[in-house]
Amino acid sequence: MTPAGLTGRLSVVPAIDPPTPARPDRDHRVAIFVFDGVQSLDVTGPAEVFAGANLWLEHAGSMARYHVSIVSLHGGPVRTESA
Repeated sequence: MTPAGLTGRLSVVPAIDPPTPARPDRDHRVAIFVFDGVQSLDVTGPAEVFAGANLWLEHAGSMARYHVSIVSLHGGPVRTESA
């Protein structure tokens, strides 16, 4: 079914090369940027995902590959909020 008004106006878009996949044999540095007023779950959630990925890799016989840093603009603590 063609959306109303689009008959004869569709064009083919050339394919875009897929991004190069991350190399599983390399370490990855992950920075989670924080600021005053950030929701605490927006920081701890992603940090836990990478921690879980490291646990899974170690269980599978590999080394932990994700090194997570929590970074603020001035290098110090920030105030968090929760709704």
